[in-house]
Amino acid sequence: MNPTATGKRPPLALWLGLALAALVLIVTAQLATRWLEGDGSSPFQGGDNCPLTQGCVASDGARRVELRLDGAPQGGEPLRFSLQLHGFSPDQVALDLQGVEMFMGHNRYPLTPVVDGAYRAELPLPVCSGGRMQWRARVLLQQGERTEWADFNFWAEAP
Repeated sequence: MNPTATGKRPPLALWLGLALAALVLIVTAQLATRWLEGDGSSPFQGGDNCPLTQGCVASDGARRVELRLDGAPQGGEPLRFSLQLHGFSPDQVALDLQGVEMFMGHNRYPLTPVVDGAYRAELPLPVCSGGRMQWRARVLLQQGERTEWADFNFWAEAP
């Protein structure tokens, strides 16, 4: 008896369909992660281990990204960031706040230009109930189809 005549699909077709669906989900997840995190390694170095309240600099030699946090960061309180770019003018600039040791959701905010190369932002910092937490402020710099970033780490106290 022909299995297609009774309306049943052969088991091989079912398994192939499930494998194709799984492959589509994996590819979609990889592309979404790439879009959220950028498209490669960052050429900017040096901003990840300094006190952000004093201002930190990440550079690739020719270009500089300077980020400063006004005031001591505390969960639940707005953060005031000042950004200065030297040597380039990207099409779009955004700030992505990420928990370093714990996923705290997607917290991406566009930065407002003040004057040429200078940006400001006041952003909410999600609350971590575990006390003191390390955060990464990732400055996203988009020029056409290319996205680069500079990372700056800081600590915040729970309220």
